[in-house]
Amino acid sequence: MRKYKLTQHLKELCEQNPEYANLYSTWNLNQKTCSDLLKNVVLHYPHFSLHDASHAEAVLSKMEMVLGDRIQNLSPTDTWLLLHAAYAHDLGMVLEWERIETKWKEPDFQDWLADQEKSQDADLRKAIAFIRKAHDLGEEADWPLEARRCVSLIDEAFFRAKHAQMSKEYIEFIRPELGLDLGHNNLIQPRLIKLLGQICKLHTDPLSSVLKLDAETNGFNSDYAHPGFVAMMLRLGDLLDVDNGRFNKGALAASGGLPGTSKPHLEKHEATTHLLVTPKEIRFRSDCPNSESYLEARRFVTWLEDEVDFLNKNWALIVPEDLGGYAPRFDHKELLICGVPDIEGVAGLKFEISQDKAFQMIDGSNIYKDRFVFIREVIQNAMDASKLQLWKDLCARNYLAWEDKKHPLDEEKLKHLQPYDVKPEIYQNYPVDVKLSTPASGQVEIEVSDRGTGISVDAFKRMCNVGESNQSSTQLKKTIREMPNWLRPTAGFGIGLQSIFLVADQFEIDTSTGQEAFHAVVHSRREGGYLQLQRADRAMPRGTTIRIRSNATNRISYSFGHETDQYLTLYLDPLDPENHASEVNVLEVIHKVCGISMFPLHVTCQEQSMKDFDNPDHEEEMCDRTWETWKGRYRYKLTEDWKKLLLWDTEEAVHTRFQFAVAGRYGLDTHFKGIKINKSTLDIITRGFFVKMDFYGLDTKQTITLDRESLTREGGQKVYELYDQSLEVFKEIFLDKIENESQKIPEKFNPYPLWLCCSDQQRARIPKSVTDEIADEVVCIAREADGTYKKTSESGYKLVEEIKNQWYIDIEEFQTLGAGQSPYDFKRICDILNQAVKEKDLLDQPSQKYIADDELEQNERKSRWMSRMQIVRVPDQKPLICYTLKAEQGVLEVPEPQRYLFLRGLGGSILGCRYNGYYRTKKAKRYAIPALKGYETIAVKNISYYIGHPDNLRTAWIVSPFVREDLEAYEKLKPSKEAFAEQILNAKIFSWVVDWVQKYHLGHAMPEQEQITNCYRQLIYAYCEALEKTDPD
Repeated sequence: MRKYKLTQHLKELCEQNPEYANLYSTWNLNQKTCSDLLKNVVLHYPHFSLHDASHAEAVLSKMEMVLGDRIQNLSPTDTWLLLHAAYAHDLGMVLEWERIETKWKEPDFQDWLADQEKSQDADLRKAIAFIRKAHDLGEEADWPLEARRCVSLIDEAFFRAKHAQMSKEYIEFIRPELGLDLGHNNLIQPRLIKLLGQICKLHTDPLSSVLKLDAETNGFNSDYAHPGFVAMMLRLGDLLDVDNGRFNKGALAASGGLPGTSKPHLEKHEATTHLLVTPKEIRFRSDCPNSESYLEARRFVTWLEDEVDFLNKNWALIVPEDLGGYAPRFDHKELLICGVPDIEGVAGLKFEISQDKAFQMIDGSNIYKDRFVFIREVIQNAMDASKLQLWKDLCARNYLAWEDKKHPLDEEKLKHLQPYDVKPEIYQNYPVDVKLSTPASGQVEIEVSDRGTGISVDAFKRMCNVGESNQSSTQLKKTIREMPNWLRPTAGFGIGLQSIFLVADQFEIDTSTGQEAFHAVVHSRREGGYLQLQRADRAMPRGTTIRIRSNATNRISYSFGHETDQYLTLYLDPLDPENHASEVNVLEVIHKVCGISMFPLHVTCQEQSMKDFDNPDHEEEMCDRTWETWKGRYRYKLTEDWKKLLLWDTEEAVHTRFQFAVAGRYGLDTHFKGIKINKSTLDIITRGFFVKMDFYGLDTKQTITLDRESLTREGGQKVYELYDQSLEVFKEIFLDKIENESQKIPEKFNPYPLWLCCSDQQRARIPKSVTDEIADEVVCIAREADGTYKKTSESGYKLVEEIKNQWYIDIEEFQTLGAGQSPYDFKRICDILNQAVKEKDLLDQPSQKYIADDELEQNERKSRWMSRMQIVRVPDQKPLICYTLKAEQGVLEVPEPQRYLFLRGLGGSILGCRYNGYYRTKKAKRYAIPALKGYETIAVKNISYYIGHPDNLRTAWIVSPFVREDLEAYEKLKPSKEAFAEQILNAKIFSWVVDWVQKYHLGHAMPEQEQITNCYRQLIYAYCEALEKTDPD
């Protein structure tokens, strides 16, 4: 029966589900890349068994044998990971000369050499000793050859031990010098590439490390992956490549022969006489010629026994649920010292890359979700060309007559150039024009023109190499490195123009570099993918015009009140029989994505100029030299009414606009070099003001995804960091001015939004005369004279002094959806409190006032920590959570009668608390509860996102000592609490809990393991008692 292959499986999955096509295409590319790289392993490991493509194929084959027909049940991502793990796990054995040269000069390498002088490896000891005395061997004619051999042995010994970590580094970081980018410019999520790196690193780590990987994680697109399973298959496949022929005899002869310590390894492989790998069993027989090779074979068998035993014991934890079956048995192993004929190793398969499949991964349909987004890419290319030309002109001093005599743009100034050093009139010389029309042909015509660098013949050649950025030119790279970070081009992926093929099968280019001009017609892959290039038959000014004709669409999508709406309302005749929907859609994309650009953006529809796109704010927000300086790094401008603060970070090249607005919540509006990032998932909410940040100085590939719609993980972290820095500057500038008695505060300035985002120390700097002006009303639930609770409101300034001692209500669970209603059901909240007051045991020490204002409550909770909390429960009503806040993170105080509710959260959800994701409907593997008073020893600052925990609580935490399976066994067997505690505390995985507590302990002094264990013992007793407690009716 023909064996079903992993590659075949991935191909079929991707053909059936086009959303996974990138997986198969990248695999085809990466297989060849890794194969080519692995050919170089023998250069520095001539005495080792082969670690080239034949080894990778053997590992792959062994994995397929273990899996058998179950391959058909594998997810696309798991299949992709298995294929790549086989080929990438030994990439760390590819040694660059520069790395070797650098390492030999480093002190830690010299220390290692000193340690290895006493190594048990006799060949290594001799090699080091020889190198130590090499300077005395000048008279011996063959000493350079011996030195070469010794250096090779030393390199092998040193770098071999690090090769798994080096493989991880090669995989995770793009290595242009090696031609290595397994993610292909983020076609595969960086998270999956890093996951592949972790998996490959683990192939030499202790077995227990496999369980540190997540059992399941999100895979490619809508798929799921199982990292622990892939890691285990890699370990087995790598180990099972024990067949004959693993050594390159030609390399051994060329490198001076096999060292004595390597000979048993060669003989072990050559001694293998029988190897059978199936999904049900593994069989191995070896006939060894001597005791040394027998010991190596014995070590191999023991190692394989451990791996198979581990997989059997953890099958349910590691293997995907729908894979089925079980691990193979390893019952038949035979080690002999007598002759049995050798068998041939498994022949490897050779795959050829499909050019069409490879092209699909960078064809627009797989990257861009909105077909009209092509206009963003074309405009961005025009802006990039304009930036390059502006820099060239500045360096050539073409604007000498325009320069400010007090601040000439000389060579020294250009090294530290800022946007405001360039006069606004200079930027005006690089307009980008967009013309939209729908002629009688019925097709929409889009024309984008710029006055940038133009496109040379070499640049056209690079365009034909899809996926290669224009920045790949050596000279261009040098130019870009010399440019200030805020002026550097955005392009980094080299596929932007491919987006045009979403709407057209071809487009035209007219371009001039100033020395030569061309006309080009670019065809999509559907039309053969050719570029027709010819010299222009007429003179044209420097720059580029791209002309696109596309079939009109009937579907219109636009926002009211903006440029698109204006065009439809004021300029387009409703009776016009022509279809202008495509123009409208292009206009809408321009409106959504184009922010404050450096150059004028002129948009014309049917010869009607859309002036709102002409960038009127550029001069004020980017070129004004009158801005004030704050601590050297920042420049800012505060409007006279204090409603808007503009901020420029001269180091990171970040433009930030803070603008006070009507009360409400606002998200961070993020742009990258003038283009809006539409799918920002940052959890940044401001209240009473909105923030727009434009990041000009960050690296494209590190910051944004391939479709330019979202931030990468690294980009998101950097944006968080820069936002926090800018927010602090924003607050300090206002506080400095408020504290300055000579500074007149505008009459209508409302300090409440500023006060909301300040820390306690910063709030203390705001004079009472200023906080008295807070006009915002804060919603409260107050106790009236008759003892009942009613909704009321107070002016914000009345709460300023007493805010630290206030009780809050978490009102998120009491939202209303009815039109014209209050957003929250405050009557219901009052009814719960009033009913709880009547039943005294339901409300512990009722407060006279509770803050129930969503803006104030959520803002304070985001910057402070919960200190006291109680759950108000009345029959037939939702639980109501009340709490107080404090400045420092610490343990949570709860009423003694309610402690059992929180303790139960060690094995499930806490009453009234909100859980995200799967934890709303399914039980988590492990839970955490707020750190309760009395358990300070095991309180931690941080927990993993994947530990089930209430997301509406901000506190320190206690990680549950047991997992879901432990509780299932407890419920079934009903052991005593003492027996259950000892079972948990003696389990191997409890050591993980101890490690976590010691790593993230809340206190200053790290507790000892015994202290942690004793505290958890008491916690387990309390948990068992909480389960026995009867809930009140």
